[in-house]
Amino acid sequence: MDNSKGKAKGFQDRRFQRIHLHWDQSEAESLFGVKAQVHPAGPWLRVFDMGLAGLALERLSSSDQKWTKGQQVQVHLLLPGAERALICLAEVVWVGEKSFGLRFLELGAEDRMALNLYLADQLIGASLNKVDPQYFSPDLDCQFWYHGPKDTNVFLWTKETKTEGNHYLIERADIQLDEDWFFYDQGRFSIVLKGETKTEIEAQGHPLLMRVVHLLSQVPQQRGPLKALLEELTRVAGH
Repeated sequence: MDNSKGKAKGFQDRRFQRIHLHWDQSEAESLFGVKAQVHPAGPWLRVFDMGLAGLALERLSSSDQKWTKGQQVQVHLLLPGAERALICLAEVVWVGEKSFGLRFLELGAEDRMALNLYLADQLIGASLNKVDPQYFSPDLDCQFWYHGPKDTNVFLWTKETKTEGNHYLIERADIQLDEDWFFYDQGRFSIVLKGETKTEIEAQGHPLLMRVVHLLSQVPQQRGPLKALLEELTRVAGH
């Protein structure tokens, strides 16, 4: 039997959108990396993607654990920056050679809220779409505009340089999340929270910066100007 076909069908049948975690960005693992421990006393495993209904995580070749479809397990889920792990009951729904998938069965109200908050901005980021310039208003002079749910917007002012291939220099970025705004201008940062202006230093240590980083990490068009902006903000957030 071709397990890869069955696995692919399982991914296509998902009813809930998922985020994809960036383990290839080793310098940013503390920002993006989610780990899970399957009890009793299992090793901490990297999570590759996750959503409101479940997750996919690595399967260590050195582990003698034999996962079976339908098996119920207790999972400790450690989100970036969290002081404690979330605890849930899950069911094994598919098993691959290097990874396996779990579906959440039971998750306490407090832990469910924490998971929802962590996923919220990233799921919005995964739904952002680039707006064709023909729909820009006459007074909108940016080069790129991405729009998404909950009136989320990313406006980018860029310069393109070809010193090392096609590379975008981000001059300015205005990012709207709910009623809050994050501004990047020539390497300086500021935010506006429902009309209250914050200084550059306060903005660098503010949770809104992390929200913006998580939002950008999931945008489908993750290359060009968005990649350049994400790299710059990830460097700042990681300090």
